[in-house]
This record gives sequence, structure tokens and C-alpha cells, in this order.
Amino acid sequence: IKKFYLDRVKRGPIPDPHPNSFHESEFDVVFTKSTFCSACHDVLSPDGTLMLEETSTEWDNSPYQAMGLECQGCHMPTYSGQAAVGGPWRDNLHRHRFVGVDYPLIDFPGRQETIEAVRELLENAVSFSLEAPEQVSPGESFAVRVRVSNDQTGHDIPTGTIFERQMWIELIVEDARGQIVLASGLLDSLGDLRNQHSEEVGNGTVEEDTLLALFNGIPFDANGDETLFFWRAASIQRNTIAPFQIRLVDYPLRAPASAATLTVTARLRFRSFPPYLFRALGKDDLIPSLIIFEMENARATITVSN
Repeated sequence: IKKFYLDRVKRGPIPDPHPNSFHESEFDVVFTKSTFCSACHDVLSPDGTLMLEETSTEWDNSPYQAMGLECQGCHMPTYSGQAAVGGPWRDNLHRHRFVGVDYPLIDFPGRQETIEAVRELLENAVSFSLEAPEQVSPGESFAVRVRVSNDQTGHDIPTGTIFERQMWIELIVEDARGQIVLASGLLDSLGDLRNQHSEEVGNGTVEEDTLLALFNGIPFDANGDETLFFWRAASIQRNTIAPFQIRLVDYPLRAPASAATLTVTARLRFRSFPPYLFRALGKDDLIPSLIIFEMENARATITVSN
């Protein structure tokens, strides 16, 4: 239940607010609950027919709520200090950075601190592992598998404006000479993933990455065509990972014909916006400010021998 007050009383999560001469203060339990977040984190399409963002619903459908955890626990961590100048020292105050995955793209107070907070959040969001055979025979067909488990986040990952978010697996297999045997999740020279949004894939400069594992959302308009602007969406393809859901991605390989050593490296990478979107908006100058965060990584060695 959402409440709106016009009585000039400042409400918040402190059970025993300290009196002051500027305004009255009052405790309101709603500030301690995830329901307080839902007004901004469940977003309907302009015509009210499609849920565009559903972070709050994802939380409601997850086990975390039943476990007694709240959104504020991760996005408003506690600290010790004073809520206001001259106020009493408290051990349960909450940070108001509301850290998610966004950060200032221009010079802004606290920008670097926000970036580091985003990095920490992403590095503690999922579990990630690489499964590969220790040994294969020359010429043998086999596969390596990447496992991504959303076991630390109370909503889908990514979430919110999933149409702009890019979380993907970069996997590279090299031989002992550094020659690439297989690669997926690499960028083109413009910084885009090598899929339908890559200008270089479109003009044939680079090949499309058919093995790309990209976790995001794709909006389609009323004609069934992908649209860059999610508020025009009539339907959504959701490739996100729900809480406690696991995604397995297999990469097929064929071993070299002779003895060799293969090194497999895998990374889970994330960025808030793709460069192609900024170019479409005429904001090319912001592209250098985009940061690719490394959420997780893993490595394996495969021996090719009889």
C-alpha cells in the first residue's frame, strides 16, 4: 500500500528519531520493506499492456522474500554514524547510493566510489564455473561447458532495463603457440559484440558470433521487429537468469590432429549500455566512458594425446 502525506512530517526507517527544530520525524516500517521499492521497479508500457521492467515482481517470486531478506540489504547497506548533524550515533544507518549497475558517465561527485561499489556488487552476484575434460584424443570431438548460477541475487540478473544491459560469456581456446582454436564473446573494432547489432558483422568485416551467450532482454514492436527503444515494445524475449536458476552453455570443439595443449579461459562480462545504442542516440562522445566489468573468470587446460 502506497501512502502520500502532506503533513510535512519526515518519515523513515529509524524507530526512535531524534527531535529537532526543523520538522517532526516519525518511524514508518514501509521504508524497511522491499514493497517500498516496487513503485519504481515494476514499469508498465505506455499503454499499460506489457510489463517492461519487473525487478520487484522478480523479487516477489524469489525465495528471498520468504527468507526475510529485503532489497535494502544489498542496495542500501548499513553503516555506523549520524543520520544528521548533531544527531545520536547509530549502528544501523543505511547508505543512500542505491548501488545497482549504473554509474555516472560524466564527471560527477563520487563517480569513482560509485564505480567501485558497482564492481563489488557485480563480483558477488553469481557463481561461475568452467567444465572441460583433462585429456582428449587427437581429432576427437568434445565440448567445454560454462555454468552460470544466479545464487546470490534476489532478482533476475540482469534486471530492470534488461534491453540495455549486456551480460555475456567470453570464451577463448588457444593452443600452446597462442593460436585461437575457438572464440566467442569478443568485440568488434567499434566495441560491439559480434551479433546483429555489429556494423562490422553487417558489412561482412567480421563473422557473426553464432555461439554468443548473451543474457539480456530483446524488445519487439507490434510488427515483430526488434526495436532499440523498449517503450515501443509489444513483446519481450527475456534471456535473463532468475534467482537460483542455472544456465549451462556448451561450446563444441574438435581436438587438433596431433598432440597439443589447449588453454581455455572464460569470463563473465557486464556493461550497462552497448556502444551501438549510444551511436543511435548521437551520443558517441559517451562511449569511451562505458566500463566492461569482469564479474567472474575461470581457466582450464586440456591435454591432447593418445
